[in-house]
Amino acid sequence: MDSPPRSPNPSDSRRPTLQDICDRTGFARSTVSLAMRNHPSLSAETREKIRAVAEEIGYRPNPLVAALMTQLRGRRRRQVETIALIGRKLAKFHTVNPGVSFYRMLHAGIQRRAAELGLAVDSFELGPGNPSCERLTKILLTRGIHGLLLLPGGALETDYAGLAWEHFASVEIGYHGRGSPLHQVVSDYTHDIDLALDIVRRAGIMRLGFAVPANRDRSIDSSWSARFLLYQQSLPSRARIPFIRSRHEEFTEAEFFEWVHRHHPEAILVAGNREYEWIRKNGSPEDRRIRVINLVQRGEPDMAGIDPRTEEVGSAAVELLTSLLQANQFGLPEFPRLISVKGKWISGPSFEPA
Repeated sequence: MDSPPRSPNPSDSRRPTLQDICDRTGFARSTVSLAMRNHPSLSAETREKIRAVAEEIGYRPNPLVAALMTQLRGRRRRQVETIALIGRKLAKFHTVNPGVSFYRMLHAGIQRRAAELGLAVDSFELGPGNPSCERLTKILLTRGIHGLLLLPGGALETDYAGLAWEHFASVEIGYHGRGSPLHQVVSDYTHDIDLALDIVRRAGIMRLGFAVPANRDRSIDSSWSARFLLYQQSLPSRARIPFIRSRHEEFTEAEFFEWVHRHHPEAILVAGNREYEWIRKNGSPEDRRIRVINLVQRGEPDMAGIDPRTEEVGSAAVELLTSLLQANQFGLPEFPRLISVKGKWISGPSFEPA
């Protein structure tokens, strides 16, 4: 007669082992080990049967032993594991244009952390003149690549249509539209603007303007404008400065100065150094007294603002992808994770304390 299922008991000094699972299922230890790592070399039916027994007897892997075995398996590999970096704007990684420092810093973080973890990085460009996603799937599998980092600047439902997700562990960097089905690593833009707004409050500023182009704000899921509008609810109506009205995705210099001269802000939130340079070069003496905070301070000279830790975003994306590969978590996740990296305040002449 079979013994009844073994229930987990905190007072029981003997932990269930892999061998206990082998004894109950009849599978070899190597098969059980693969099933517990959700390895795709086993059928879904076999994996589910073994994992069900493991749950029934209360088996829990020792995290220290699991980490050691992952390290040993890595040492036994004959080739370096390669991950893929996929996107539309790979050429911007190597440009010296200050306007695209985001891509260079992101790439630096990805390469640095990948090298520390013993990974190689291959880049694949999307768009006209490049392989379709169906063709890209075959190229990746032929090269033995199962880990994907997706760069910002595209839409998953269109740019990646035809990619066979079930073969890959995938991490999205930044925002690719609402309701992404993938794990994401992003800058915590909500935290960042809240930090800037807190500094504005402590400086005693009441008339704060928001001068971020609509397309730039949408690229981060409108995190900045949403928090700014909420902040304005705490102000008297006479202190609430409206957004810049423009017929274009990005307002012009003339539209910017028209807005400044109509609403007379004491300080302005921007994303980059464009508006600050306009003020310095073409503003009146009164305009140049306006204090400016850059919400994405990535080394722009003389600007105070929030450093969104772009290199750390790249590093965190590699770490998350590595953990997915180690756990053999391929395909679209049932419960996508969102990891956000908080920025920090950088002092500068554009926003001197009162």
